[in-house]
Amino acid sequence: GAEGRIILDVKGKATIGDYVKFLGGPVPSELKVGTGAELTIGDKCHFNYGVSVSVRSRISIGNRCMFGSYVRIADAQGENVAPIVIGDDVWMGHGAVVAPGITIGNGSVVAAGSVVSQDVPARMMAMGNPARMMSLQLSPSSADTTG
Repeated sequence: GAEGRIILDVKGKATIGDYVKFLGGPVPSELKVGTGAELTIGDKCHFNYGVSVSVRSRISIGNRCMFGSYVRIADAQGENVAPIVIGDDVWMGHGAVVAPGITIGNGSVVAAGSVVSQDVPARMMAMGNPARMMSLQLSPSSADTTG
């Protein structure tokens, strides 16, 4: 079964799309939405166990995103508070961390254990600490097929 906690301040807002799944495991996932903060999760997203999403400003997660276990997403670190935007079809590997103010483009992948401290363009892989970018395009001509 699904396990987790949603901690929603009475003056915060959370919108969770259709068919969003939170998987059970040894550590429940947790969504924390503070006063005046806003969390939006699109349709068909999957969260493995132990995921932590902490919102003091705004975090927006697109459709069909997948989050490995122990992913950490927080829009505040000390006095640094800035919105986070995660596009559609994003995969985040086990233990990945997203810093405040980051935008992750559609179709991107964040490798396990990576710390994302700069924006990730669409269809890129972010890996390492700090994360470096690598294209997910297999060959320069793969997008040009007219078949």
